[in-house]
Amino acid sequence: MKPVVCSAPLASSSQVVTTRERHITLRFSTRKAVVLPAGISAETIRSRMNAFFANKPKVGGSHPYVKETRLRSDVGCIYATLSTHSYGQVEDMLAGCHAVVMRDLGLPDFSFVRDTAKVKVLVIGVPLADTGRGSVWRVEDWTNDKVYDGLRLDVERSNPGVFTAGRPNILGSIHAMKENKATSCQIRLVLERTREVEDALRAGRLCLRGANRGIWVWTDHRPAQVCHNCLQLGHISTMCAAPPRCRLCRGNHKTAQHLCPALNCPGQQGESCEHTVRICLLCNSSWHFTGFDRCPAVRMTPDASPPCGPRLPDRR
Repeated sequence: MKPVVCSAPLASSSQVVTTRERHITLRFSTRKAVVLPAGISAETIRSRMNAFFANKPKVGGSHPYVKETRLRSDVGCIYATLSTHSYGQVEDMLAGCHAVVMRDLGLPDFSFVRDTAKVKVLVIGVPLADTGRGSVWRVEDWTNDKVYDGLRLDVERSNPGVFTAGRPNILGSIHAMKENKATSCQIRLVLERTREVEDALRAGRLCLRGANRGIWVWTDHRPAQVCHNCLQLGHISTMCAAPPRCRLCRGNHKTAQHLCPALNCPGQQGESCEHTVRICLLCNSSWHFTGFDRCPAVRMTPDASPPCGPRLPDRR
């Protein structure tokens, strides 16, 4: 009787590596505009990483391979994407890869880090003046990249474990704030969702410009979806099984099939003409057609809610 040899089980569909798991972030310690050595590009770094992986043992039957790299000098990072492997599968190799890349390419100091989910945060009460108080400040101070680089570095240095993933954005008009003698503003940040960021969100504060500032989870304003087939809210036409409605005449046909019933009307099929009466089926207004993005029925929906309070959104 021959012995039974048990082979390793094949990976199931539930073990498929997600896109985020295939990301590797090269985070430079300067965290400002990255200046690579002469003749070195993100593609050069990709090629050297692949040469390193090719000389290492295979993982899961193949060598890890970086299929693309993207330089984000504004946030001091290079984003690399593995073809099939995950960050966890190559994590033990990254220390050696770091040493080889630094030796051969002479890059500024950096570290390999795992990609994380991002969260948008609204910081309120940020002083407009460098001194931290008062209305003595210049418009020029907020219309150049230097101030935003400074804000980003301030956030990371004042809050250990917090890392920005985009350029800070000030909300509102700088010129209007100056005319109104404003002393503070609101700034939207995109942060890597680390444990420290979650702690800050629970506490509802983040240190910026020398003091703790109130923070809120930011929710983007998005108009509600209007179905182009039935002209109702909440879904798109490809998912609609309802009878069609015409946005031009409210008839039981698709808008593209609309024809003006007036005799000898020069209007084209599917288009409005001089005989068309503007009526919205959602708000009953007579100044726009159904689906207009400034329609009150479209704008005043849960999908277009304002930024919410200090709570954590569901992970995606």
